[in-house]
Amino acid sequence: LLDRVERAAWQVPLPTRRLYLTLAIVAAAALAVSGLIAGWVVNRNADTIDDAREQGLELATAVTEYRTHLASADATAAATLIAGGLESTESRARYDEDLLQASAALTRAGLVARPEDGDSIEDLSEGLVEYAGLVESSRAYSRLGYPVGAAYLNVARDMVNDELVPTADQLRREGERRMARAANTVGGPLSLSLVAVVLLVAAVIVLV
Repeated sequence: LLDRVERAAWQVPLPTRRLYLTLAIVAAAALAVSGLIAGWVVNRNADTIDDAREQGLELATAVTEYRTHLASADATAAATLIAGGLESTESRARYDEDLLQASAALTRAGLVARPEDGDSIEDLSEGLVEYAGLVESSRAYSRLGYPVGAAYLNVARDMVNDELVPTADQLRREGERRMARAANTVGGPLSLSLVAVVLLVAAVIVLV
């Protein structure tokens, strides 16, 4: 094979030095263009992955934490009503910690959310404050022995189940969709990737 290549090379109507120079330029150009395309694809993929992590994964994770802590706080509040509005120190501390963690998770979600997520973040924030107020009213009335305390807690729990949880789930699914869309775009345009491979193969052939 090498003998045939050598015989074919001698048949090229170019001086030997010019032939080698031409081959070197072709190989260098092919390698340079191939490297530039590969570098562009790598940088593009890195940016895509960063966007997916910040605006997709982190958003979905933060909203899920918000939902989890809110559900835990709601369960503690329901147990408090059963106890007549009188909870233990541990129970109160657990409820307060869940509300604090839910608020912190919502803050993290707001930092990575896109502008179109603003209404959902605002609804979740206002809902958390309103929920806490309803639970405190329920506690106060329950301690006084008023049946209206149960009504306040029912309103709070209905708001969690009918408004806050569905909104949180919708925002979580949106974050997951963003991760899926980013995953589908990783790799760059097929045409550019094919050009890079073809140029790299051409450079290898020229070197051989």
